[in-house]
Amino acid sequence: EFNLVFELTERLKTLIVGACVPPGTPSAPQDKVPAATYDFQILPSEFASFFTVEVPEGSKPEKQAKGPLQAGKSMVVAFRYSPPEATSLVYGGVDL
Repeated sequence: EFNLVFELTERLKTLIVGACVPPGTPSAPQDKVPAATYDFQILPSEFASFFTVEVPEGSKPEKQAKGPLQAGKSMVVAFRYSPPEATSLVYGGVDL
């Protein structure tokens, strides 16, 4: 588990994830090693609607993404922050 914090002007953070190859590879790989997996979730909160995760980066934005990792390969995971549009009305420097 980890917490991801976006600075005021940040809209995208990325993380590289991967899994190593089984011990003994390439000459005598061990078959009894469990498959590596990932599970990223945007936890429910009043602000959860502003965040998404894409695995891999560029895929469909979701609130949860999980699946297997390929041994010896890495991928980029993207976390996006989409703040709400400003809905306040400003006239002459005064918020209405």
